[in-house]
Amino acid sequence: MIYIDCSNTYQRNFSGGISRVVKEITMNLTQLAPDEVKLVIYAKKDYYQFPISLQFESAKSFLSNKLGCFEKSNYGAKLKYKITAIPVLYWLLQYLRSHRVNYEHLQKISLNKGDKLLLADSNWLSPAKKKALLSIKQKEVKIIYLIYDLIPLKQPAFFHQAHITTFQQHIKNSLQLAYGYITISRSIASELKLLLKKENKSHLQVNYFYLGANILSQERARQPRKMIQDFFATKDPVYLVVSTIEPRKNHAFLLKIFDKLWAQGFKGKLCFVGRSGWLTAELQTNILKQVQLNKKLIWWQDISDNELQFIYQQASVLLSPTLEEGFGLPIVEALQNNLAVIASDIPTHQEISKGQATLIRVNDSEAWQKSILNYAKQEKRALNYQWITWKESSQILLQQIKSMG
Repeated sequence: MIYIDCSNTYQRNFSGGISRVVKEITMNLTQLAPDEVKLVIYAKKDYYQFPISLQFESAKSFLSNKLGCFEKSNYGAKLKYKITAIPVLYWLLQYLRSHRVNYEHLQKISLNKGDKLLLADSNWLSPAKKKALLSIKQKEVKIIYLIYDLIPLKQPAFFHQAHITTFQQHIKNSLQLAYGYITISRSIASELKLLLKKENKSHLQVNYFYLGANILSQERARQPRKMIQDFFATKDPVYLVVSTIEPRKNHAFLLKIFDKLWAQGFKGKLCFVGRSGWLTAELQTNILKQVQLNKKLIWWQDISDNELQFIYQQASVLLSPTLEEGFGLPIVEALQNNLAVIASDIPTHQEISKGQATLIRVNDSEAWQKSILNYAKQEKRALNYQWITWKESSQILLQQIKSMG
């Protein structure tokens, strides 16, 4: 039996890239192999089966729901990232998120010899799980870690100290517990293999798969709010950025370029789509104080999938100047929508863009500015780009899990 640990997504009010991936793969895996795959969440020192038929909200407590609503507000998001910089408050927030969750309707699960447990979620947030995992390993259950990236180890300046500490401990624990690893790109698999070699753990198997990307139907995509339609109503080119406002995504770099271009009379618009993140208080304040805000500059934090699909179809270019990346799903989604892409020239972008994006050296202001101006003069064209769906992605992931022993 294959068990998928999706604790943090289904217990707590988490949103963001990892939770999005977890929801997609859990839904698809349970449809592809209902007799082979079970979803589990860890709580009260045990694992409980979590049927996919249950709604996400059903696993959360009243307090967790209230915290989630507060965190989605602008003030709440800023306060949350200040709290997570302090280790003691960080752990308190994790406790409150899962406090008094009702497990009475869930079945307790016993993992046995030969079973496989895929830790698919943001498991570095659950250090208390280590004892349970040690016990499971002693029963000869094969524990497989899903690794999204190693950025907190490579670039600690992009994160709060509490996050760095917990992620380092997470990787250290995995070296003791893992039967093998699966990553979300070949580039991250290569980085992980180097780390395992350094730690004398080269015998551990490392596989990789790619995340999926599904295109919504045209009918569903044509229902954006009026403010979104109005922003794209002019003929001026719109440059799109889809990501959380966090240091490695490099929004400040782009803002400086556009400030310079706007001062020279450039008519292009800049559209940020993504929630408020950490260690960017000064940048966020700068965005909200921009003279061009709600004119040539917009920042939307609450865009639905349907609206994002509309934005991909209406925008002129996707910009992704990120400094480090585990995958880069917006690039895939943009190219699927025949949207031109200008991105930083890093290994993961080279891998997923398949030669269909303009890749520019990181932080080369002159080259980025030149490319942005060039695209303002170009017509949208059809791109020869195809990518796998979430169903296909999940099928590959299932095969990679089965190949491990």
